[in-house]
Amino acid sequence: MYPAVDVAIDLLKVAASSGYSLTPMQVQKLVYIAHGISLAQRGLPLINEKINAWQYGPVIPEIYGRFRNYQSQPIPLADLPESTRSSGIDTESLRILEDVVRNFARLSGGQLSELSHRVGSPWHSVWFDQKGHEVRGAIIPDSLIRPHYQQILHSGRVECL
Repeated sequence: MYPAVDVAIDLLKVAASSGYSLTPMQVQKLVYIAHGISLAQRGLPLINEKINAWQYGPVIPEIYGRFRNYQSQPIPLADLPESTRSSGIDTESLRILEDVVRNFARLSGGQLSELSHRVGSPWHSVWFDQKGHEVRGAIIPDSLIRPHYQQILHSGRVECL
């Protein structure tokens, strides 16, 4: 497991090497996807932090806090002091980030958010209580994320994130 902000920085590096600039919302959703894939493939979490259900989908508060000043603008990797140091992320985790960038970085933050809001997603499962009321800030447990991403990997179809 790694600090979520370190994973986000590595994701930004991978994206930049593939010609993508990412907004804070894209980074949020892509780190979440990478975490889900890590759980599904290896049975290991990618990040240390909990994932919360917020209005626009899954959010890692530490990533939100680090990049919120960029609002909806791409995060300039060159402006981040963390980008010059190595995070020490393992090769398998780096491959997951590369796969996530290759498969999902072309989607906007809004498109990724919409995919995370669909019925059947882990976010949707915790966002509403049994009476249909919103449960803002609920934790999305790995025990929901892992089987969801195992099903995605098994079927090869992404209907929701």
